[in-house]
Amino acid sequence: MQNFTLPGNLGGLNIHSVPHGHESERKPLTAFGGDTEAIPDGNLTDFYVGTMFAAGSLCVYINGVLQEPDETYSEMANGTGYTIFVAPKAGTLVQHAYRTAA
Repeated sequence: MQNFTLPGNLGGLNIHSVPHGHESERKPLTAFGGDTEAIPDGNLTDFYVGTMFAAGSLCVYINGVLQEPDETYSEMANGTGYTIFVAPKAGTLVQHAYRTAA
């Protein structure tokens, strides 16, 4: 994953793109911090962030669509990742945004 600083003051907001294909097909997302090597494959449900996030601040996007917490995913209690209830298919773009833990 490639990480880039977001423009402007977003109060510690981090956005990350989970790799969704072959290394040469990965598209950089304007982002800051952390990384993950998880690639959606139709079986994987747990995804991790590179920096601990503040509880309740996580937003998960699947193919650009914001997901509902506790309906399609849940935050891991330790603030290091999340579980998507239905494993995303191979080729799915999974992204997350969050505020870092203090």
